[in-house]
Amino acid sequence: MRRMGWNNASALMARWVNGNAWTMTEAIKDGKTDPTTLPATQVDTSTITMAWLKGFPGPRVAYDDLCAPMR
Repeated sequence: MRRMGWNNASALMARWVNGNAWTMTEAIKDGKTDPTTLPATQVDTSTITMAWLKGFPGPRVAYDDLCAPMR
C-alpha cells in the first residue's frame, strides 16, 4: 500500500495488525455508549482526519450538506 502512495491505508492496516484485539459490544454498535468513554487504545483520530477526508469530492459534499443551515 505504501509503495502505491496509500499512506493512510497502510497506517490503518499496520494499526489493525499490530493492535490488541477487542470485541465491540452491542452497546457500542447501537450507539448507547458515549464514544468519549472508550479507551485511547480503541480510538484513532490522527490517521484519518476530517481535513484529509474533505480532500475528496464525495465526503466534502456530504460534509457541506450536514453542516449547511437548515432551510
